[in-house]
Amino acid sequence: MSTPHVAIITGGASGIGAETARVLAARSWSPILCDLNEEAGRTVADQLSADFLRCDHTDPEACVEAAELAMEKHGQLNLLYANAGVGWTGTADDCAPDNLRAVLETNVIGHWTMIRACLPLLRETARAKDRGPVSIVLTASALAVRPRPGCMAYNVSKAAVVGMGRSLARDLGPDGIRVNVVAPGLVRTPASEAFTRDWGLSDDVFGRYAHESPLGRIATPRDIAEVTAFIASEAGKGLSSSTLVVDCGTTGH
Repeated sequence: MSTPHVAIITGGASGIGAETARVLAARSWSPILCDLNEEAGRTVADQLSADFLRCDHTDPEACVEAAELAMEKHGQLNLLYANAGVGWTGTADDCAPDNLRAVLETNVIGHWTMIRACLPLLRETARAKDRGPVSIVLTASALAVRPRPGCMAYNVSKAAVVGMGRSLARDLGPDGIRVNVVAPGLVRTPASEAFTRDWGLSDDVFGRYAHESPLGRIATPRDIAEVTAFIASEAGKGLSSSTLVVDCGTTGH
């Protein structure tokens, strides 16, 4: 019997992260959910018979704990899905250096902190050759490709995530580790609903984004999860250094 593939998912308690855990679990993966929201995270993990770790992905010790959990429970790691992040609203005039620094700390340096902690186990899994595909997927945003006014720090952070993915793909490819970026458009999640409220936008913003889409809708957490699962699978083994915008075509509007 083959060993189940193993994934660490940051931001796994809700939204895109939780949906990705559900999709992977349905495909016989063993997800490890990492999040600061312990109540919601444990609820999702219990539903999936999965592991949950309360984890701040900007904390190096917490990230090492996540990697150690994967090693102790499963002996391998096939996917690190660095998905946790924060929004930020404000124009360039509003954005003080401390604002930008705080967003970069979570959306960029946090990803790198978790990646560094997991690299030894990802490399070990890839060297084994018989434990399935090994990859890193980073969550950016369609705003990295088509910035919107009023969220300068967020736009910058997500563009940096795209650059990180491309750089890591070059460095880690020889180790057998693929690195790709998923760039969602506006997706209705608890986080995006809070973000758009902070942005001063009404609930109609979701409808307006849907109107911009040639498909007449916005992407769902399931859409993003399915793309991530494909990237991480054997079927996606030809993908590395790619940024996949999943926004139902709104960036082309």
